[in-house]
Amino acid sequence: MPLLEIENLYLDWHSRSSNGLAKVLLKHYWKKQVNFLTHNEEFAPVNDSSAAVYIGDKAIQNKENYKYVYDLAEEWYKMTGLGFIFAVWAFKNNIESEFINKFHLALQYGIDNKSENIEKWSKLFNMTPEYISEYFSKYIEYQINDKLIKGFQMYLKMLAEIEDKIYPEIKFV
Repeated sequence: MPLLEIENLYLDWHSRSSNGLAKVLLKHYWKKQVNFLTHNEEFAPVNDSSAAVYIGDKAIQNKENYKYVYDLAEEWYKMTGLGFIFAVWAFKNNIESEFINKFHLALQYGIDNKSENIEKWSKLFNMTPEYISEYFSKYIEYQINDKLIKGFQMYLKMLAEIEDKIYPEIKFV
């Protein structure tokens, strides 16, 4: 359904960040008020006046089943010119520097060897290796930079206003 005709939006119980981003975009970018609903099924009961937030594999594997698909990160970029952080590895403040170093080594190993996983993911999700390769290289940022942090801080500020909450300051290492 065209975005401006949506009356109800089913939120995906798998992703608080995606649901929050949908709320931020609806209020600040599309200037549209909707009813936010929850559901316990794999797929929300979408109809003529409703839409749903789907994330990850479910979204990628089923996007061809819907006439209208909006990529939330792409819409965020159009609104802000900044990237979006959907997930992070989070640690308590008292994390040891040795652990941080080991974590960075493991991350780098994954980045350096992502091509080994392309064939596995391709078979697992019944997608071409070319699509998986593009997804790994175009849609995932493996290193956090200043623009991503700025976008994340902007998102948290907007979401805090919508949800009337205070979010703690986040330190990136």
